[in-house]
Amino acid sequence: MLNIFFSHAQLQNEIKSWVEEGIISSEQAESLYQKYQLDKLPWYRNSSFILSAVALILVSLGLILLISENWHRFNISIRSAIGLFPLLIAYGVGFYFLYKDRDQGAELAFFLGSIVFGINIFLQAQIFHIDNYFPDGFKWWLIGAIPVALYFRGNLHNFLLQILFFSWIRMLFMHGQFSWWSILLFLPIVYLWYLKPNRLQHFFTLINAFLLLMTGYFFLYPEPDESFLFFLFGTLALSSSLLAFYRHRFPFFFIRKLYESHLLLVLLAVFIFTFDLPIDHGISMDWISGIILGISLILGLWKSRYIPEWWWTLGLTVALYLLLYTVSSGTTAYVYLACNILFLAHAIWRIIYSIQHQYKYYFMSGIVMMLLLAIARFTDMEDYIIASIVFILGGILLLFLNNYWNKKYEIS
Repeated sequence: MLNIFFSHAQLQNEIKSWVEEGIISSEQAESLYQKYQLDKLPWYRNSSFILSAVALILVSLGLILLISENWHRFNISIRSAIGLFPLLIAYGVGFYFLYKDRDQGAELAFFLGSIVFGINIFLQAQIFHIDNYFPDGFKWWLIGAIPVALYFRGNLHNFLLQILFFSWIRMLFMHGQFSWWSILLFLPIVYLWYLKPNRLQHFFTLINAFLLLMTGYFFLYPEPDESFLFFLFGTLALSSSLLAFYRHRFPFFFIRKLYESHLLLVLLAVFIFTFDLPIDHGISMDWISGIILGISLILGLWKSRYIPEWWWTLGLTVALYLLLYTVSSGTTAYVYLACNILFLAHAIWRIIYSIQHQYKYYFMSGIVMMLLLAIARFTDMEDYIIASIVFILGGILLLFLNNYWNKKYEIS
C-alpha cells in the first residue's frame, strides 16, 4: 500500500490527516514516522552539497586534461609540484574550515584532497618511473582516504571508498589475485555503512562484499566446478540472515524487498532445473559453501526465524544443493520432478500467505509463478490436447483466485 506514496511529503501529509480525522493517535503517528524514517530529509533536500561535490569532480577532471595537454613541456620538478601543490592546498583549506567550524566546506575540501591524493599516487609513480603492481595504487589510495572518511562519516567519502574498493578488488579478481589487505580495508567500509546506512550504500556494499568473496573463492579454486553455483547461493542465504541484524536501520518495505530479491534469485535457479536438463553426475561437496550455509542457519535462527522469506531462501538452497549432489544420469528425472514440486509449492504458499496477510503482491507473484511453470511445461509437451487442458485449467484457476480476492478484500 505504501508504494502509492511517491515522496516523504505525501506520506507525511497523509499521516497528519489521519491524526486530524481521529483514525490514528499521535503516538501511532510518531511510530509511523520512526518506522518509515520520515523525520529524515530526503536526499534531494541536500542537493546543494551534492552539486558542489560534483562541481569539484568536474573541475578536477578539467584541470587534469589541461595539464595533460601541456605535460611534455614541464621538467620533473614542475611535474611533481603540479601534483603536490593542489594536495597541500586542499588539506590546508580543509583544516582552515574545520577551525572555523564550517563542517560542510571542510568535508568538500578534504573530499577534493582525497581525490588529488589518489591522482598523486599514480602521477608521482609515473614521474619517477616507479614500476609496481598497478592495483597497489588503488590500495594505497584507499589507505589514505579511509582516515578522512572515518572522521567525517559522510556519504560523500563513503561512496568514494566504495568506488575505490570496487576498482581495486575487480582488478585483483581479473588477475586471479587475492590480498589479505582486502579484508582489512573492507571492514571500515562496512563500519561506515552501518553508521550511516542508505539504500545506495547498501547496494554498493553488497556488490563489494560479493566481489570480495568471489576473489577469495577463485583464489582457492582456480578452476571451480559446478559447486560454485552453491557458493553464490550460500552467500545469498548468508546475506538474508545478516539482514535481520540491521533491518531496524532501514525502512520496513526496503528490507522486505531485499529479502524478496534474495529469494527470487534462488527461485530462478530452482526454475532452471524444472527443465529436463542433461546431468551426468552430481556436483562435488564444497566445504566453503557448507560452512557459509551453516553460519547462515545459526544467524538466521537467532534473528530471522520469524521471517518466512528467509526460511524459503535457505530451505530452497539446501534442497537444491542436496538434489544436485546426489544426482546421476539415472536419477535426473527425480531432480526434474522435485524442482517442479518445489517451485509449485512455493507458488501455492505465496497465494495462501497473501490471502492470510492481505498482501496482494505475493498473491499476484504466486499466480505468475504458476503460469510460468505451466508455460514451461507446455514447451516440454508434444501432446497439444494435454497442453490445452493445462492452459484451460490454469485460466479457470486464475479467474477463480482473482474473483476470490476481490470479493473478500474488495481490492482492485
